[in-house]
Amino acid sequence: MPVTEAPAVVYVDDDTINLKVFEANFKTRFRILTCARGAAALELLRGRADVGVLITDQRMLGMNGVELLEQVRLEFPDVQRMIVTAYSDFGALVASVNRGQVSRYVVKPWMREEFLAAIEDALKIHELQTRVRAAQLRLRGSERLATIGQVSAGVAH
Repeated sequence: MPVTEAPAVVYVDDDTINLKVFEANFKTRFRILTCARGAAALELLRGRADVGVLITDQRMLGMNGVELLEQVRLEFPDVQRMIVTAYSDFGALVASVNRGQVSRYVVKPWMREEFLAAIEDALKIHELQTRVRAAQLRLRGSERLATIGQVSAGVAH
């Protein structure tokens, strides 16, 4: 799938250098959107339906990574969530798993190839969830039509 058609990857970090490094490393492979604050990321997600993965730093001014992940999980459950941190904070790890239901916890400095594989995996999971949801909607529609047919046949009989 061409990068322009693939779901977007949103990277949230309050450090401008980290945003630029992430974008420089992955912009040729993925459609990258960046935000410097959690509130800006939520606003971006609320205005778009094409986001597949959200990656956030843990320690940020205002809304921290766990708070952002928890809100994204509630509002956008199909968006895959990952957290990145330079700190070995076990409490943040537990909170990101329990409250944000992250698929990955990445420690800075990250290795490009490992991070690349993690993002690719997250996008594949997002695609599969999207397909399952579409199949479920088609199935519900078919069930409704079958029920209407049964009722109609009963009335006609």
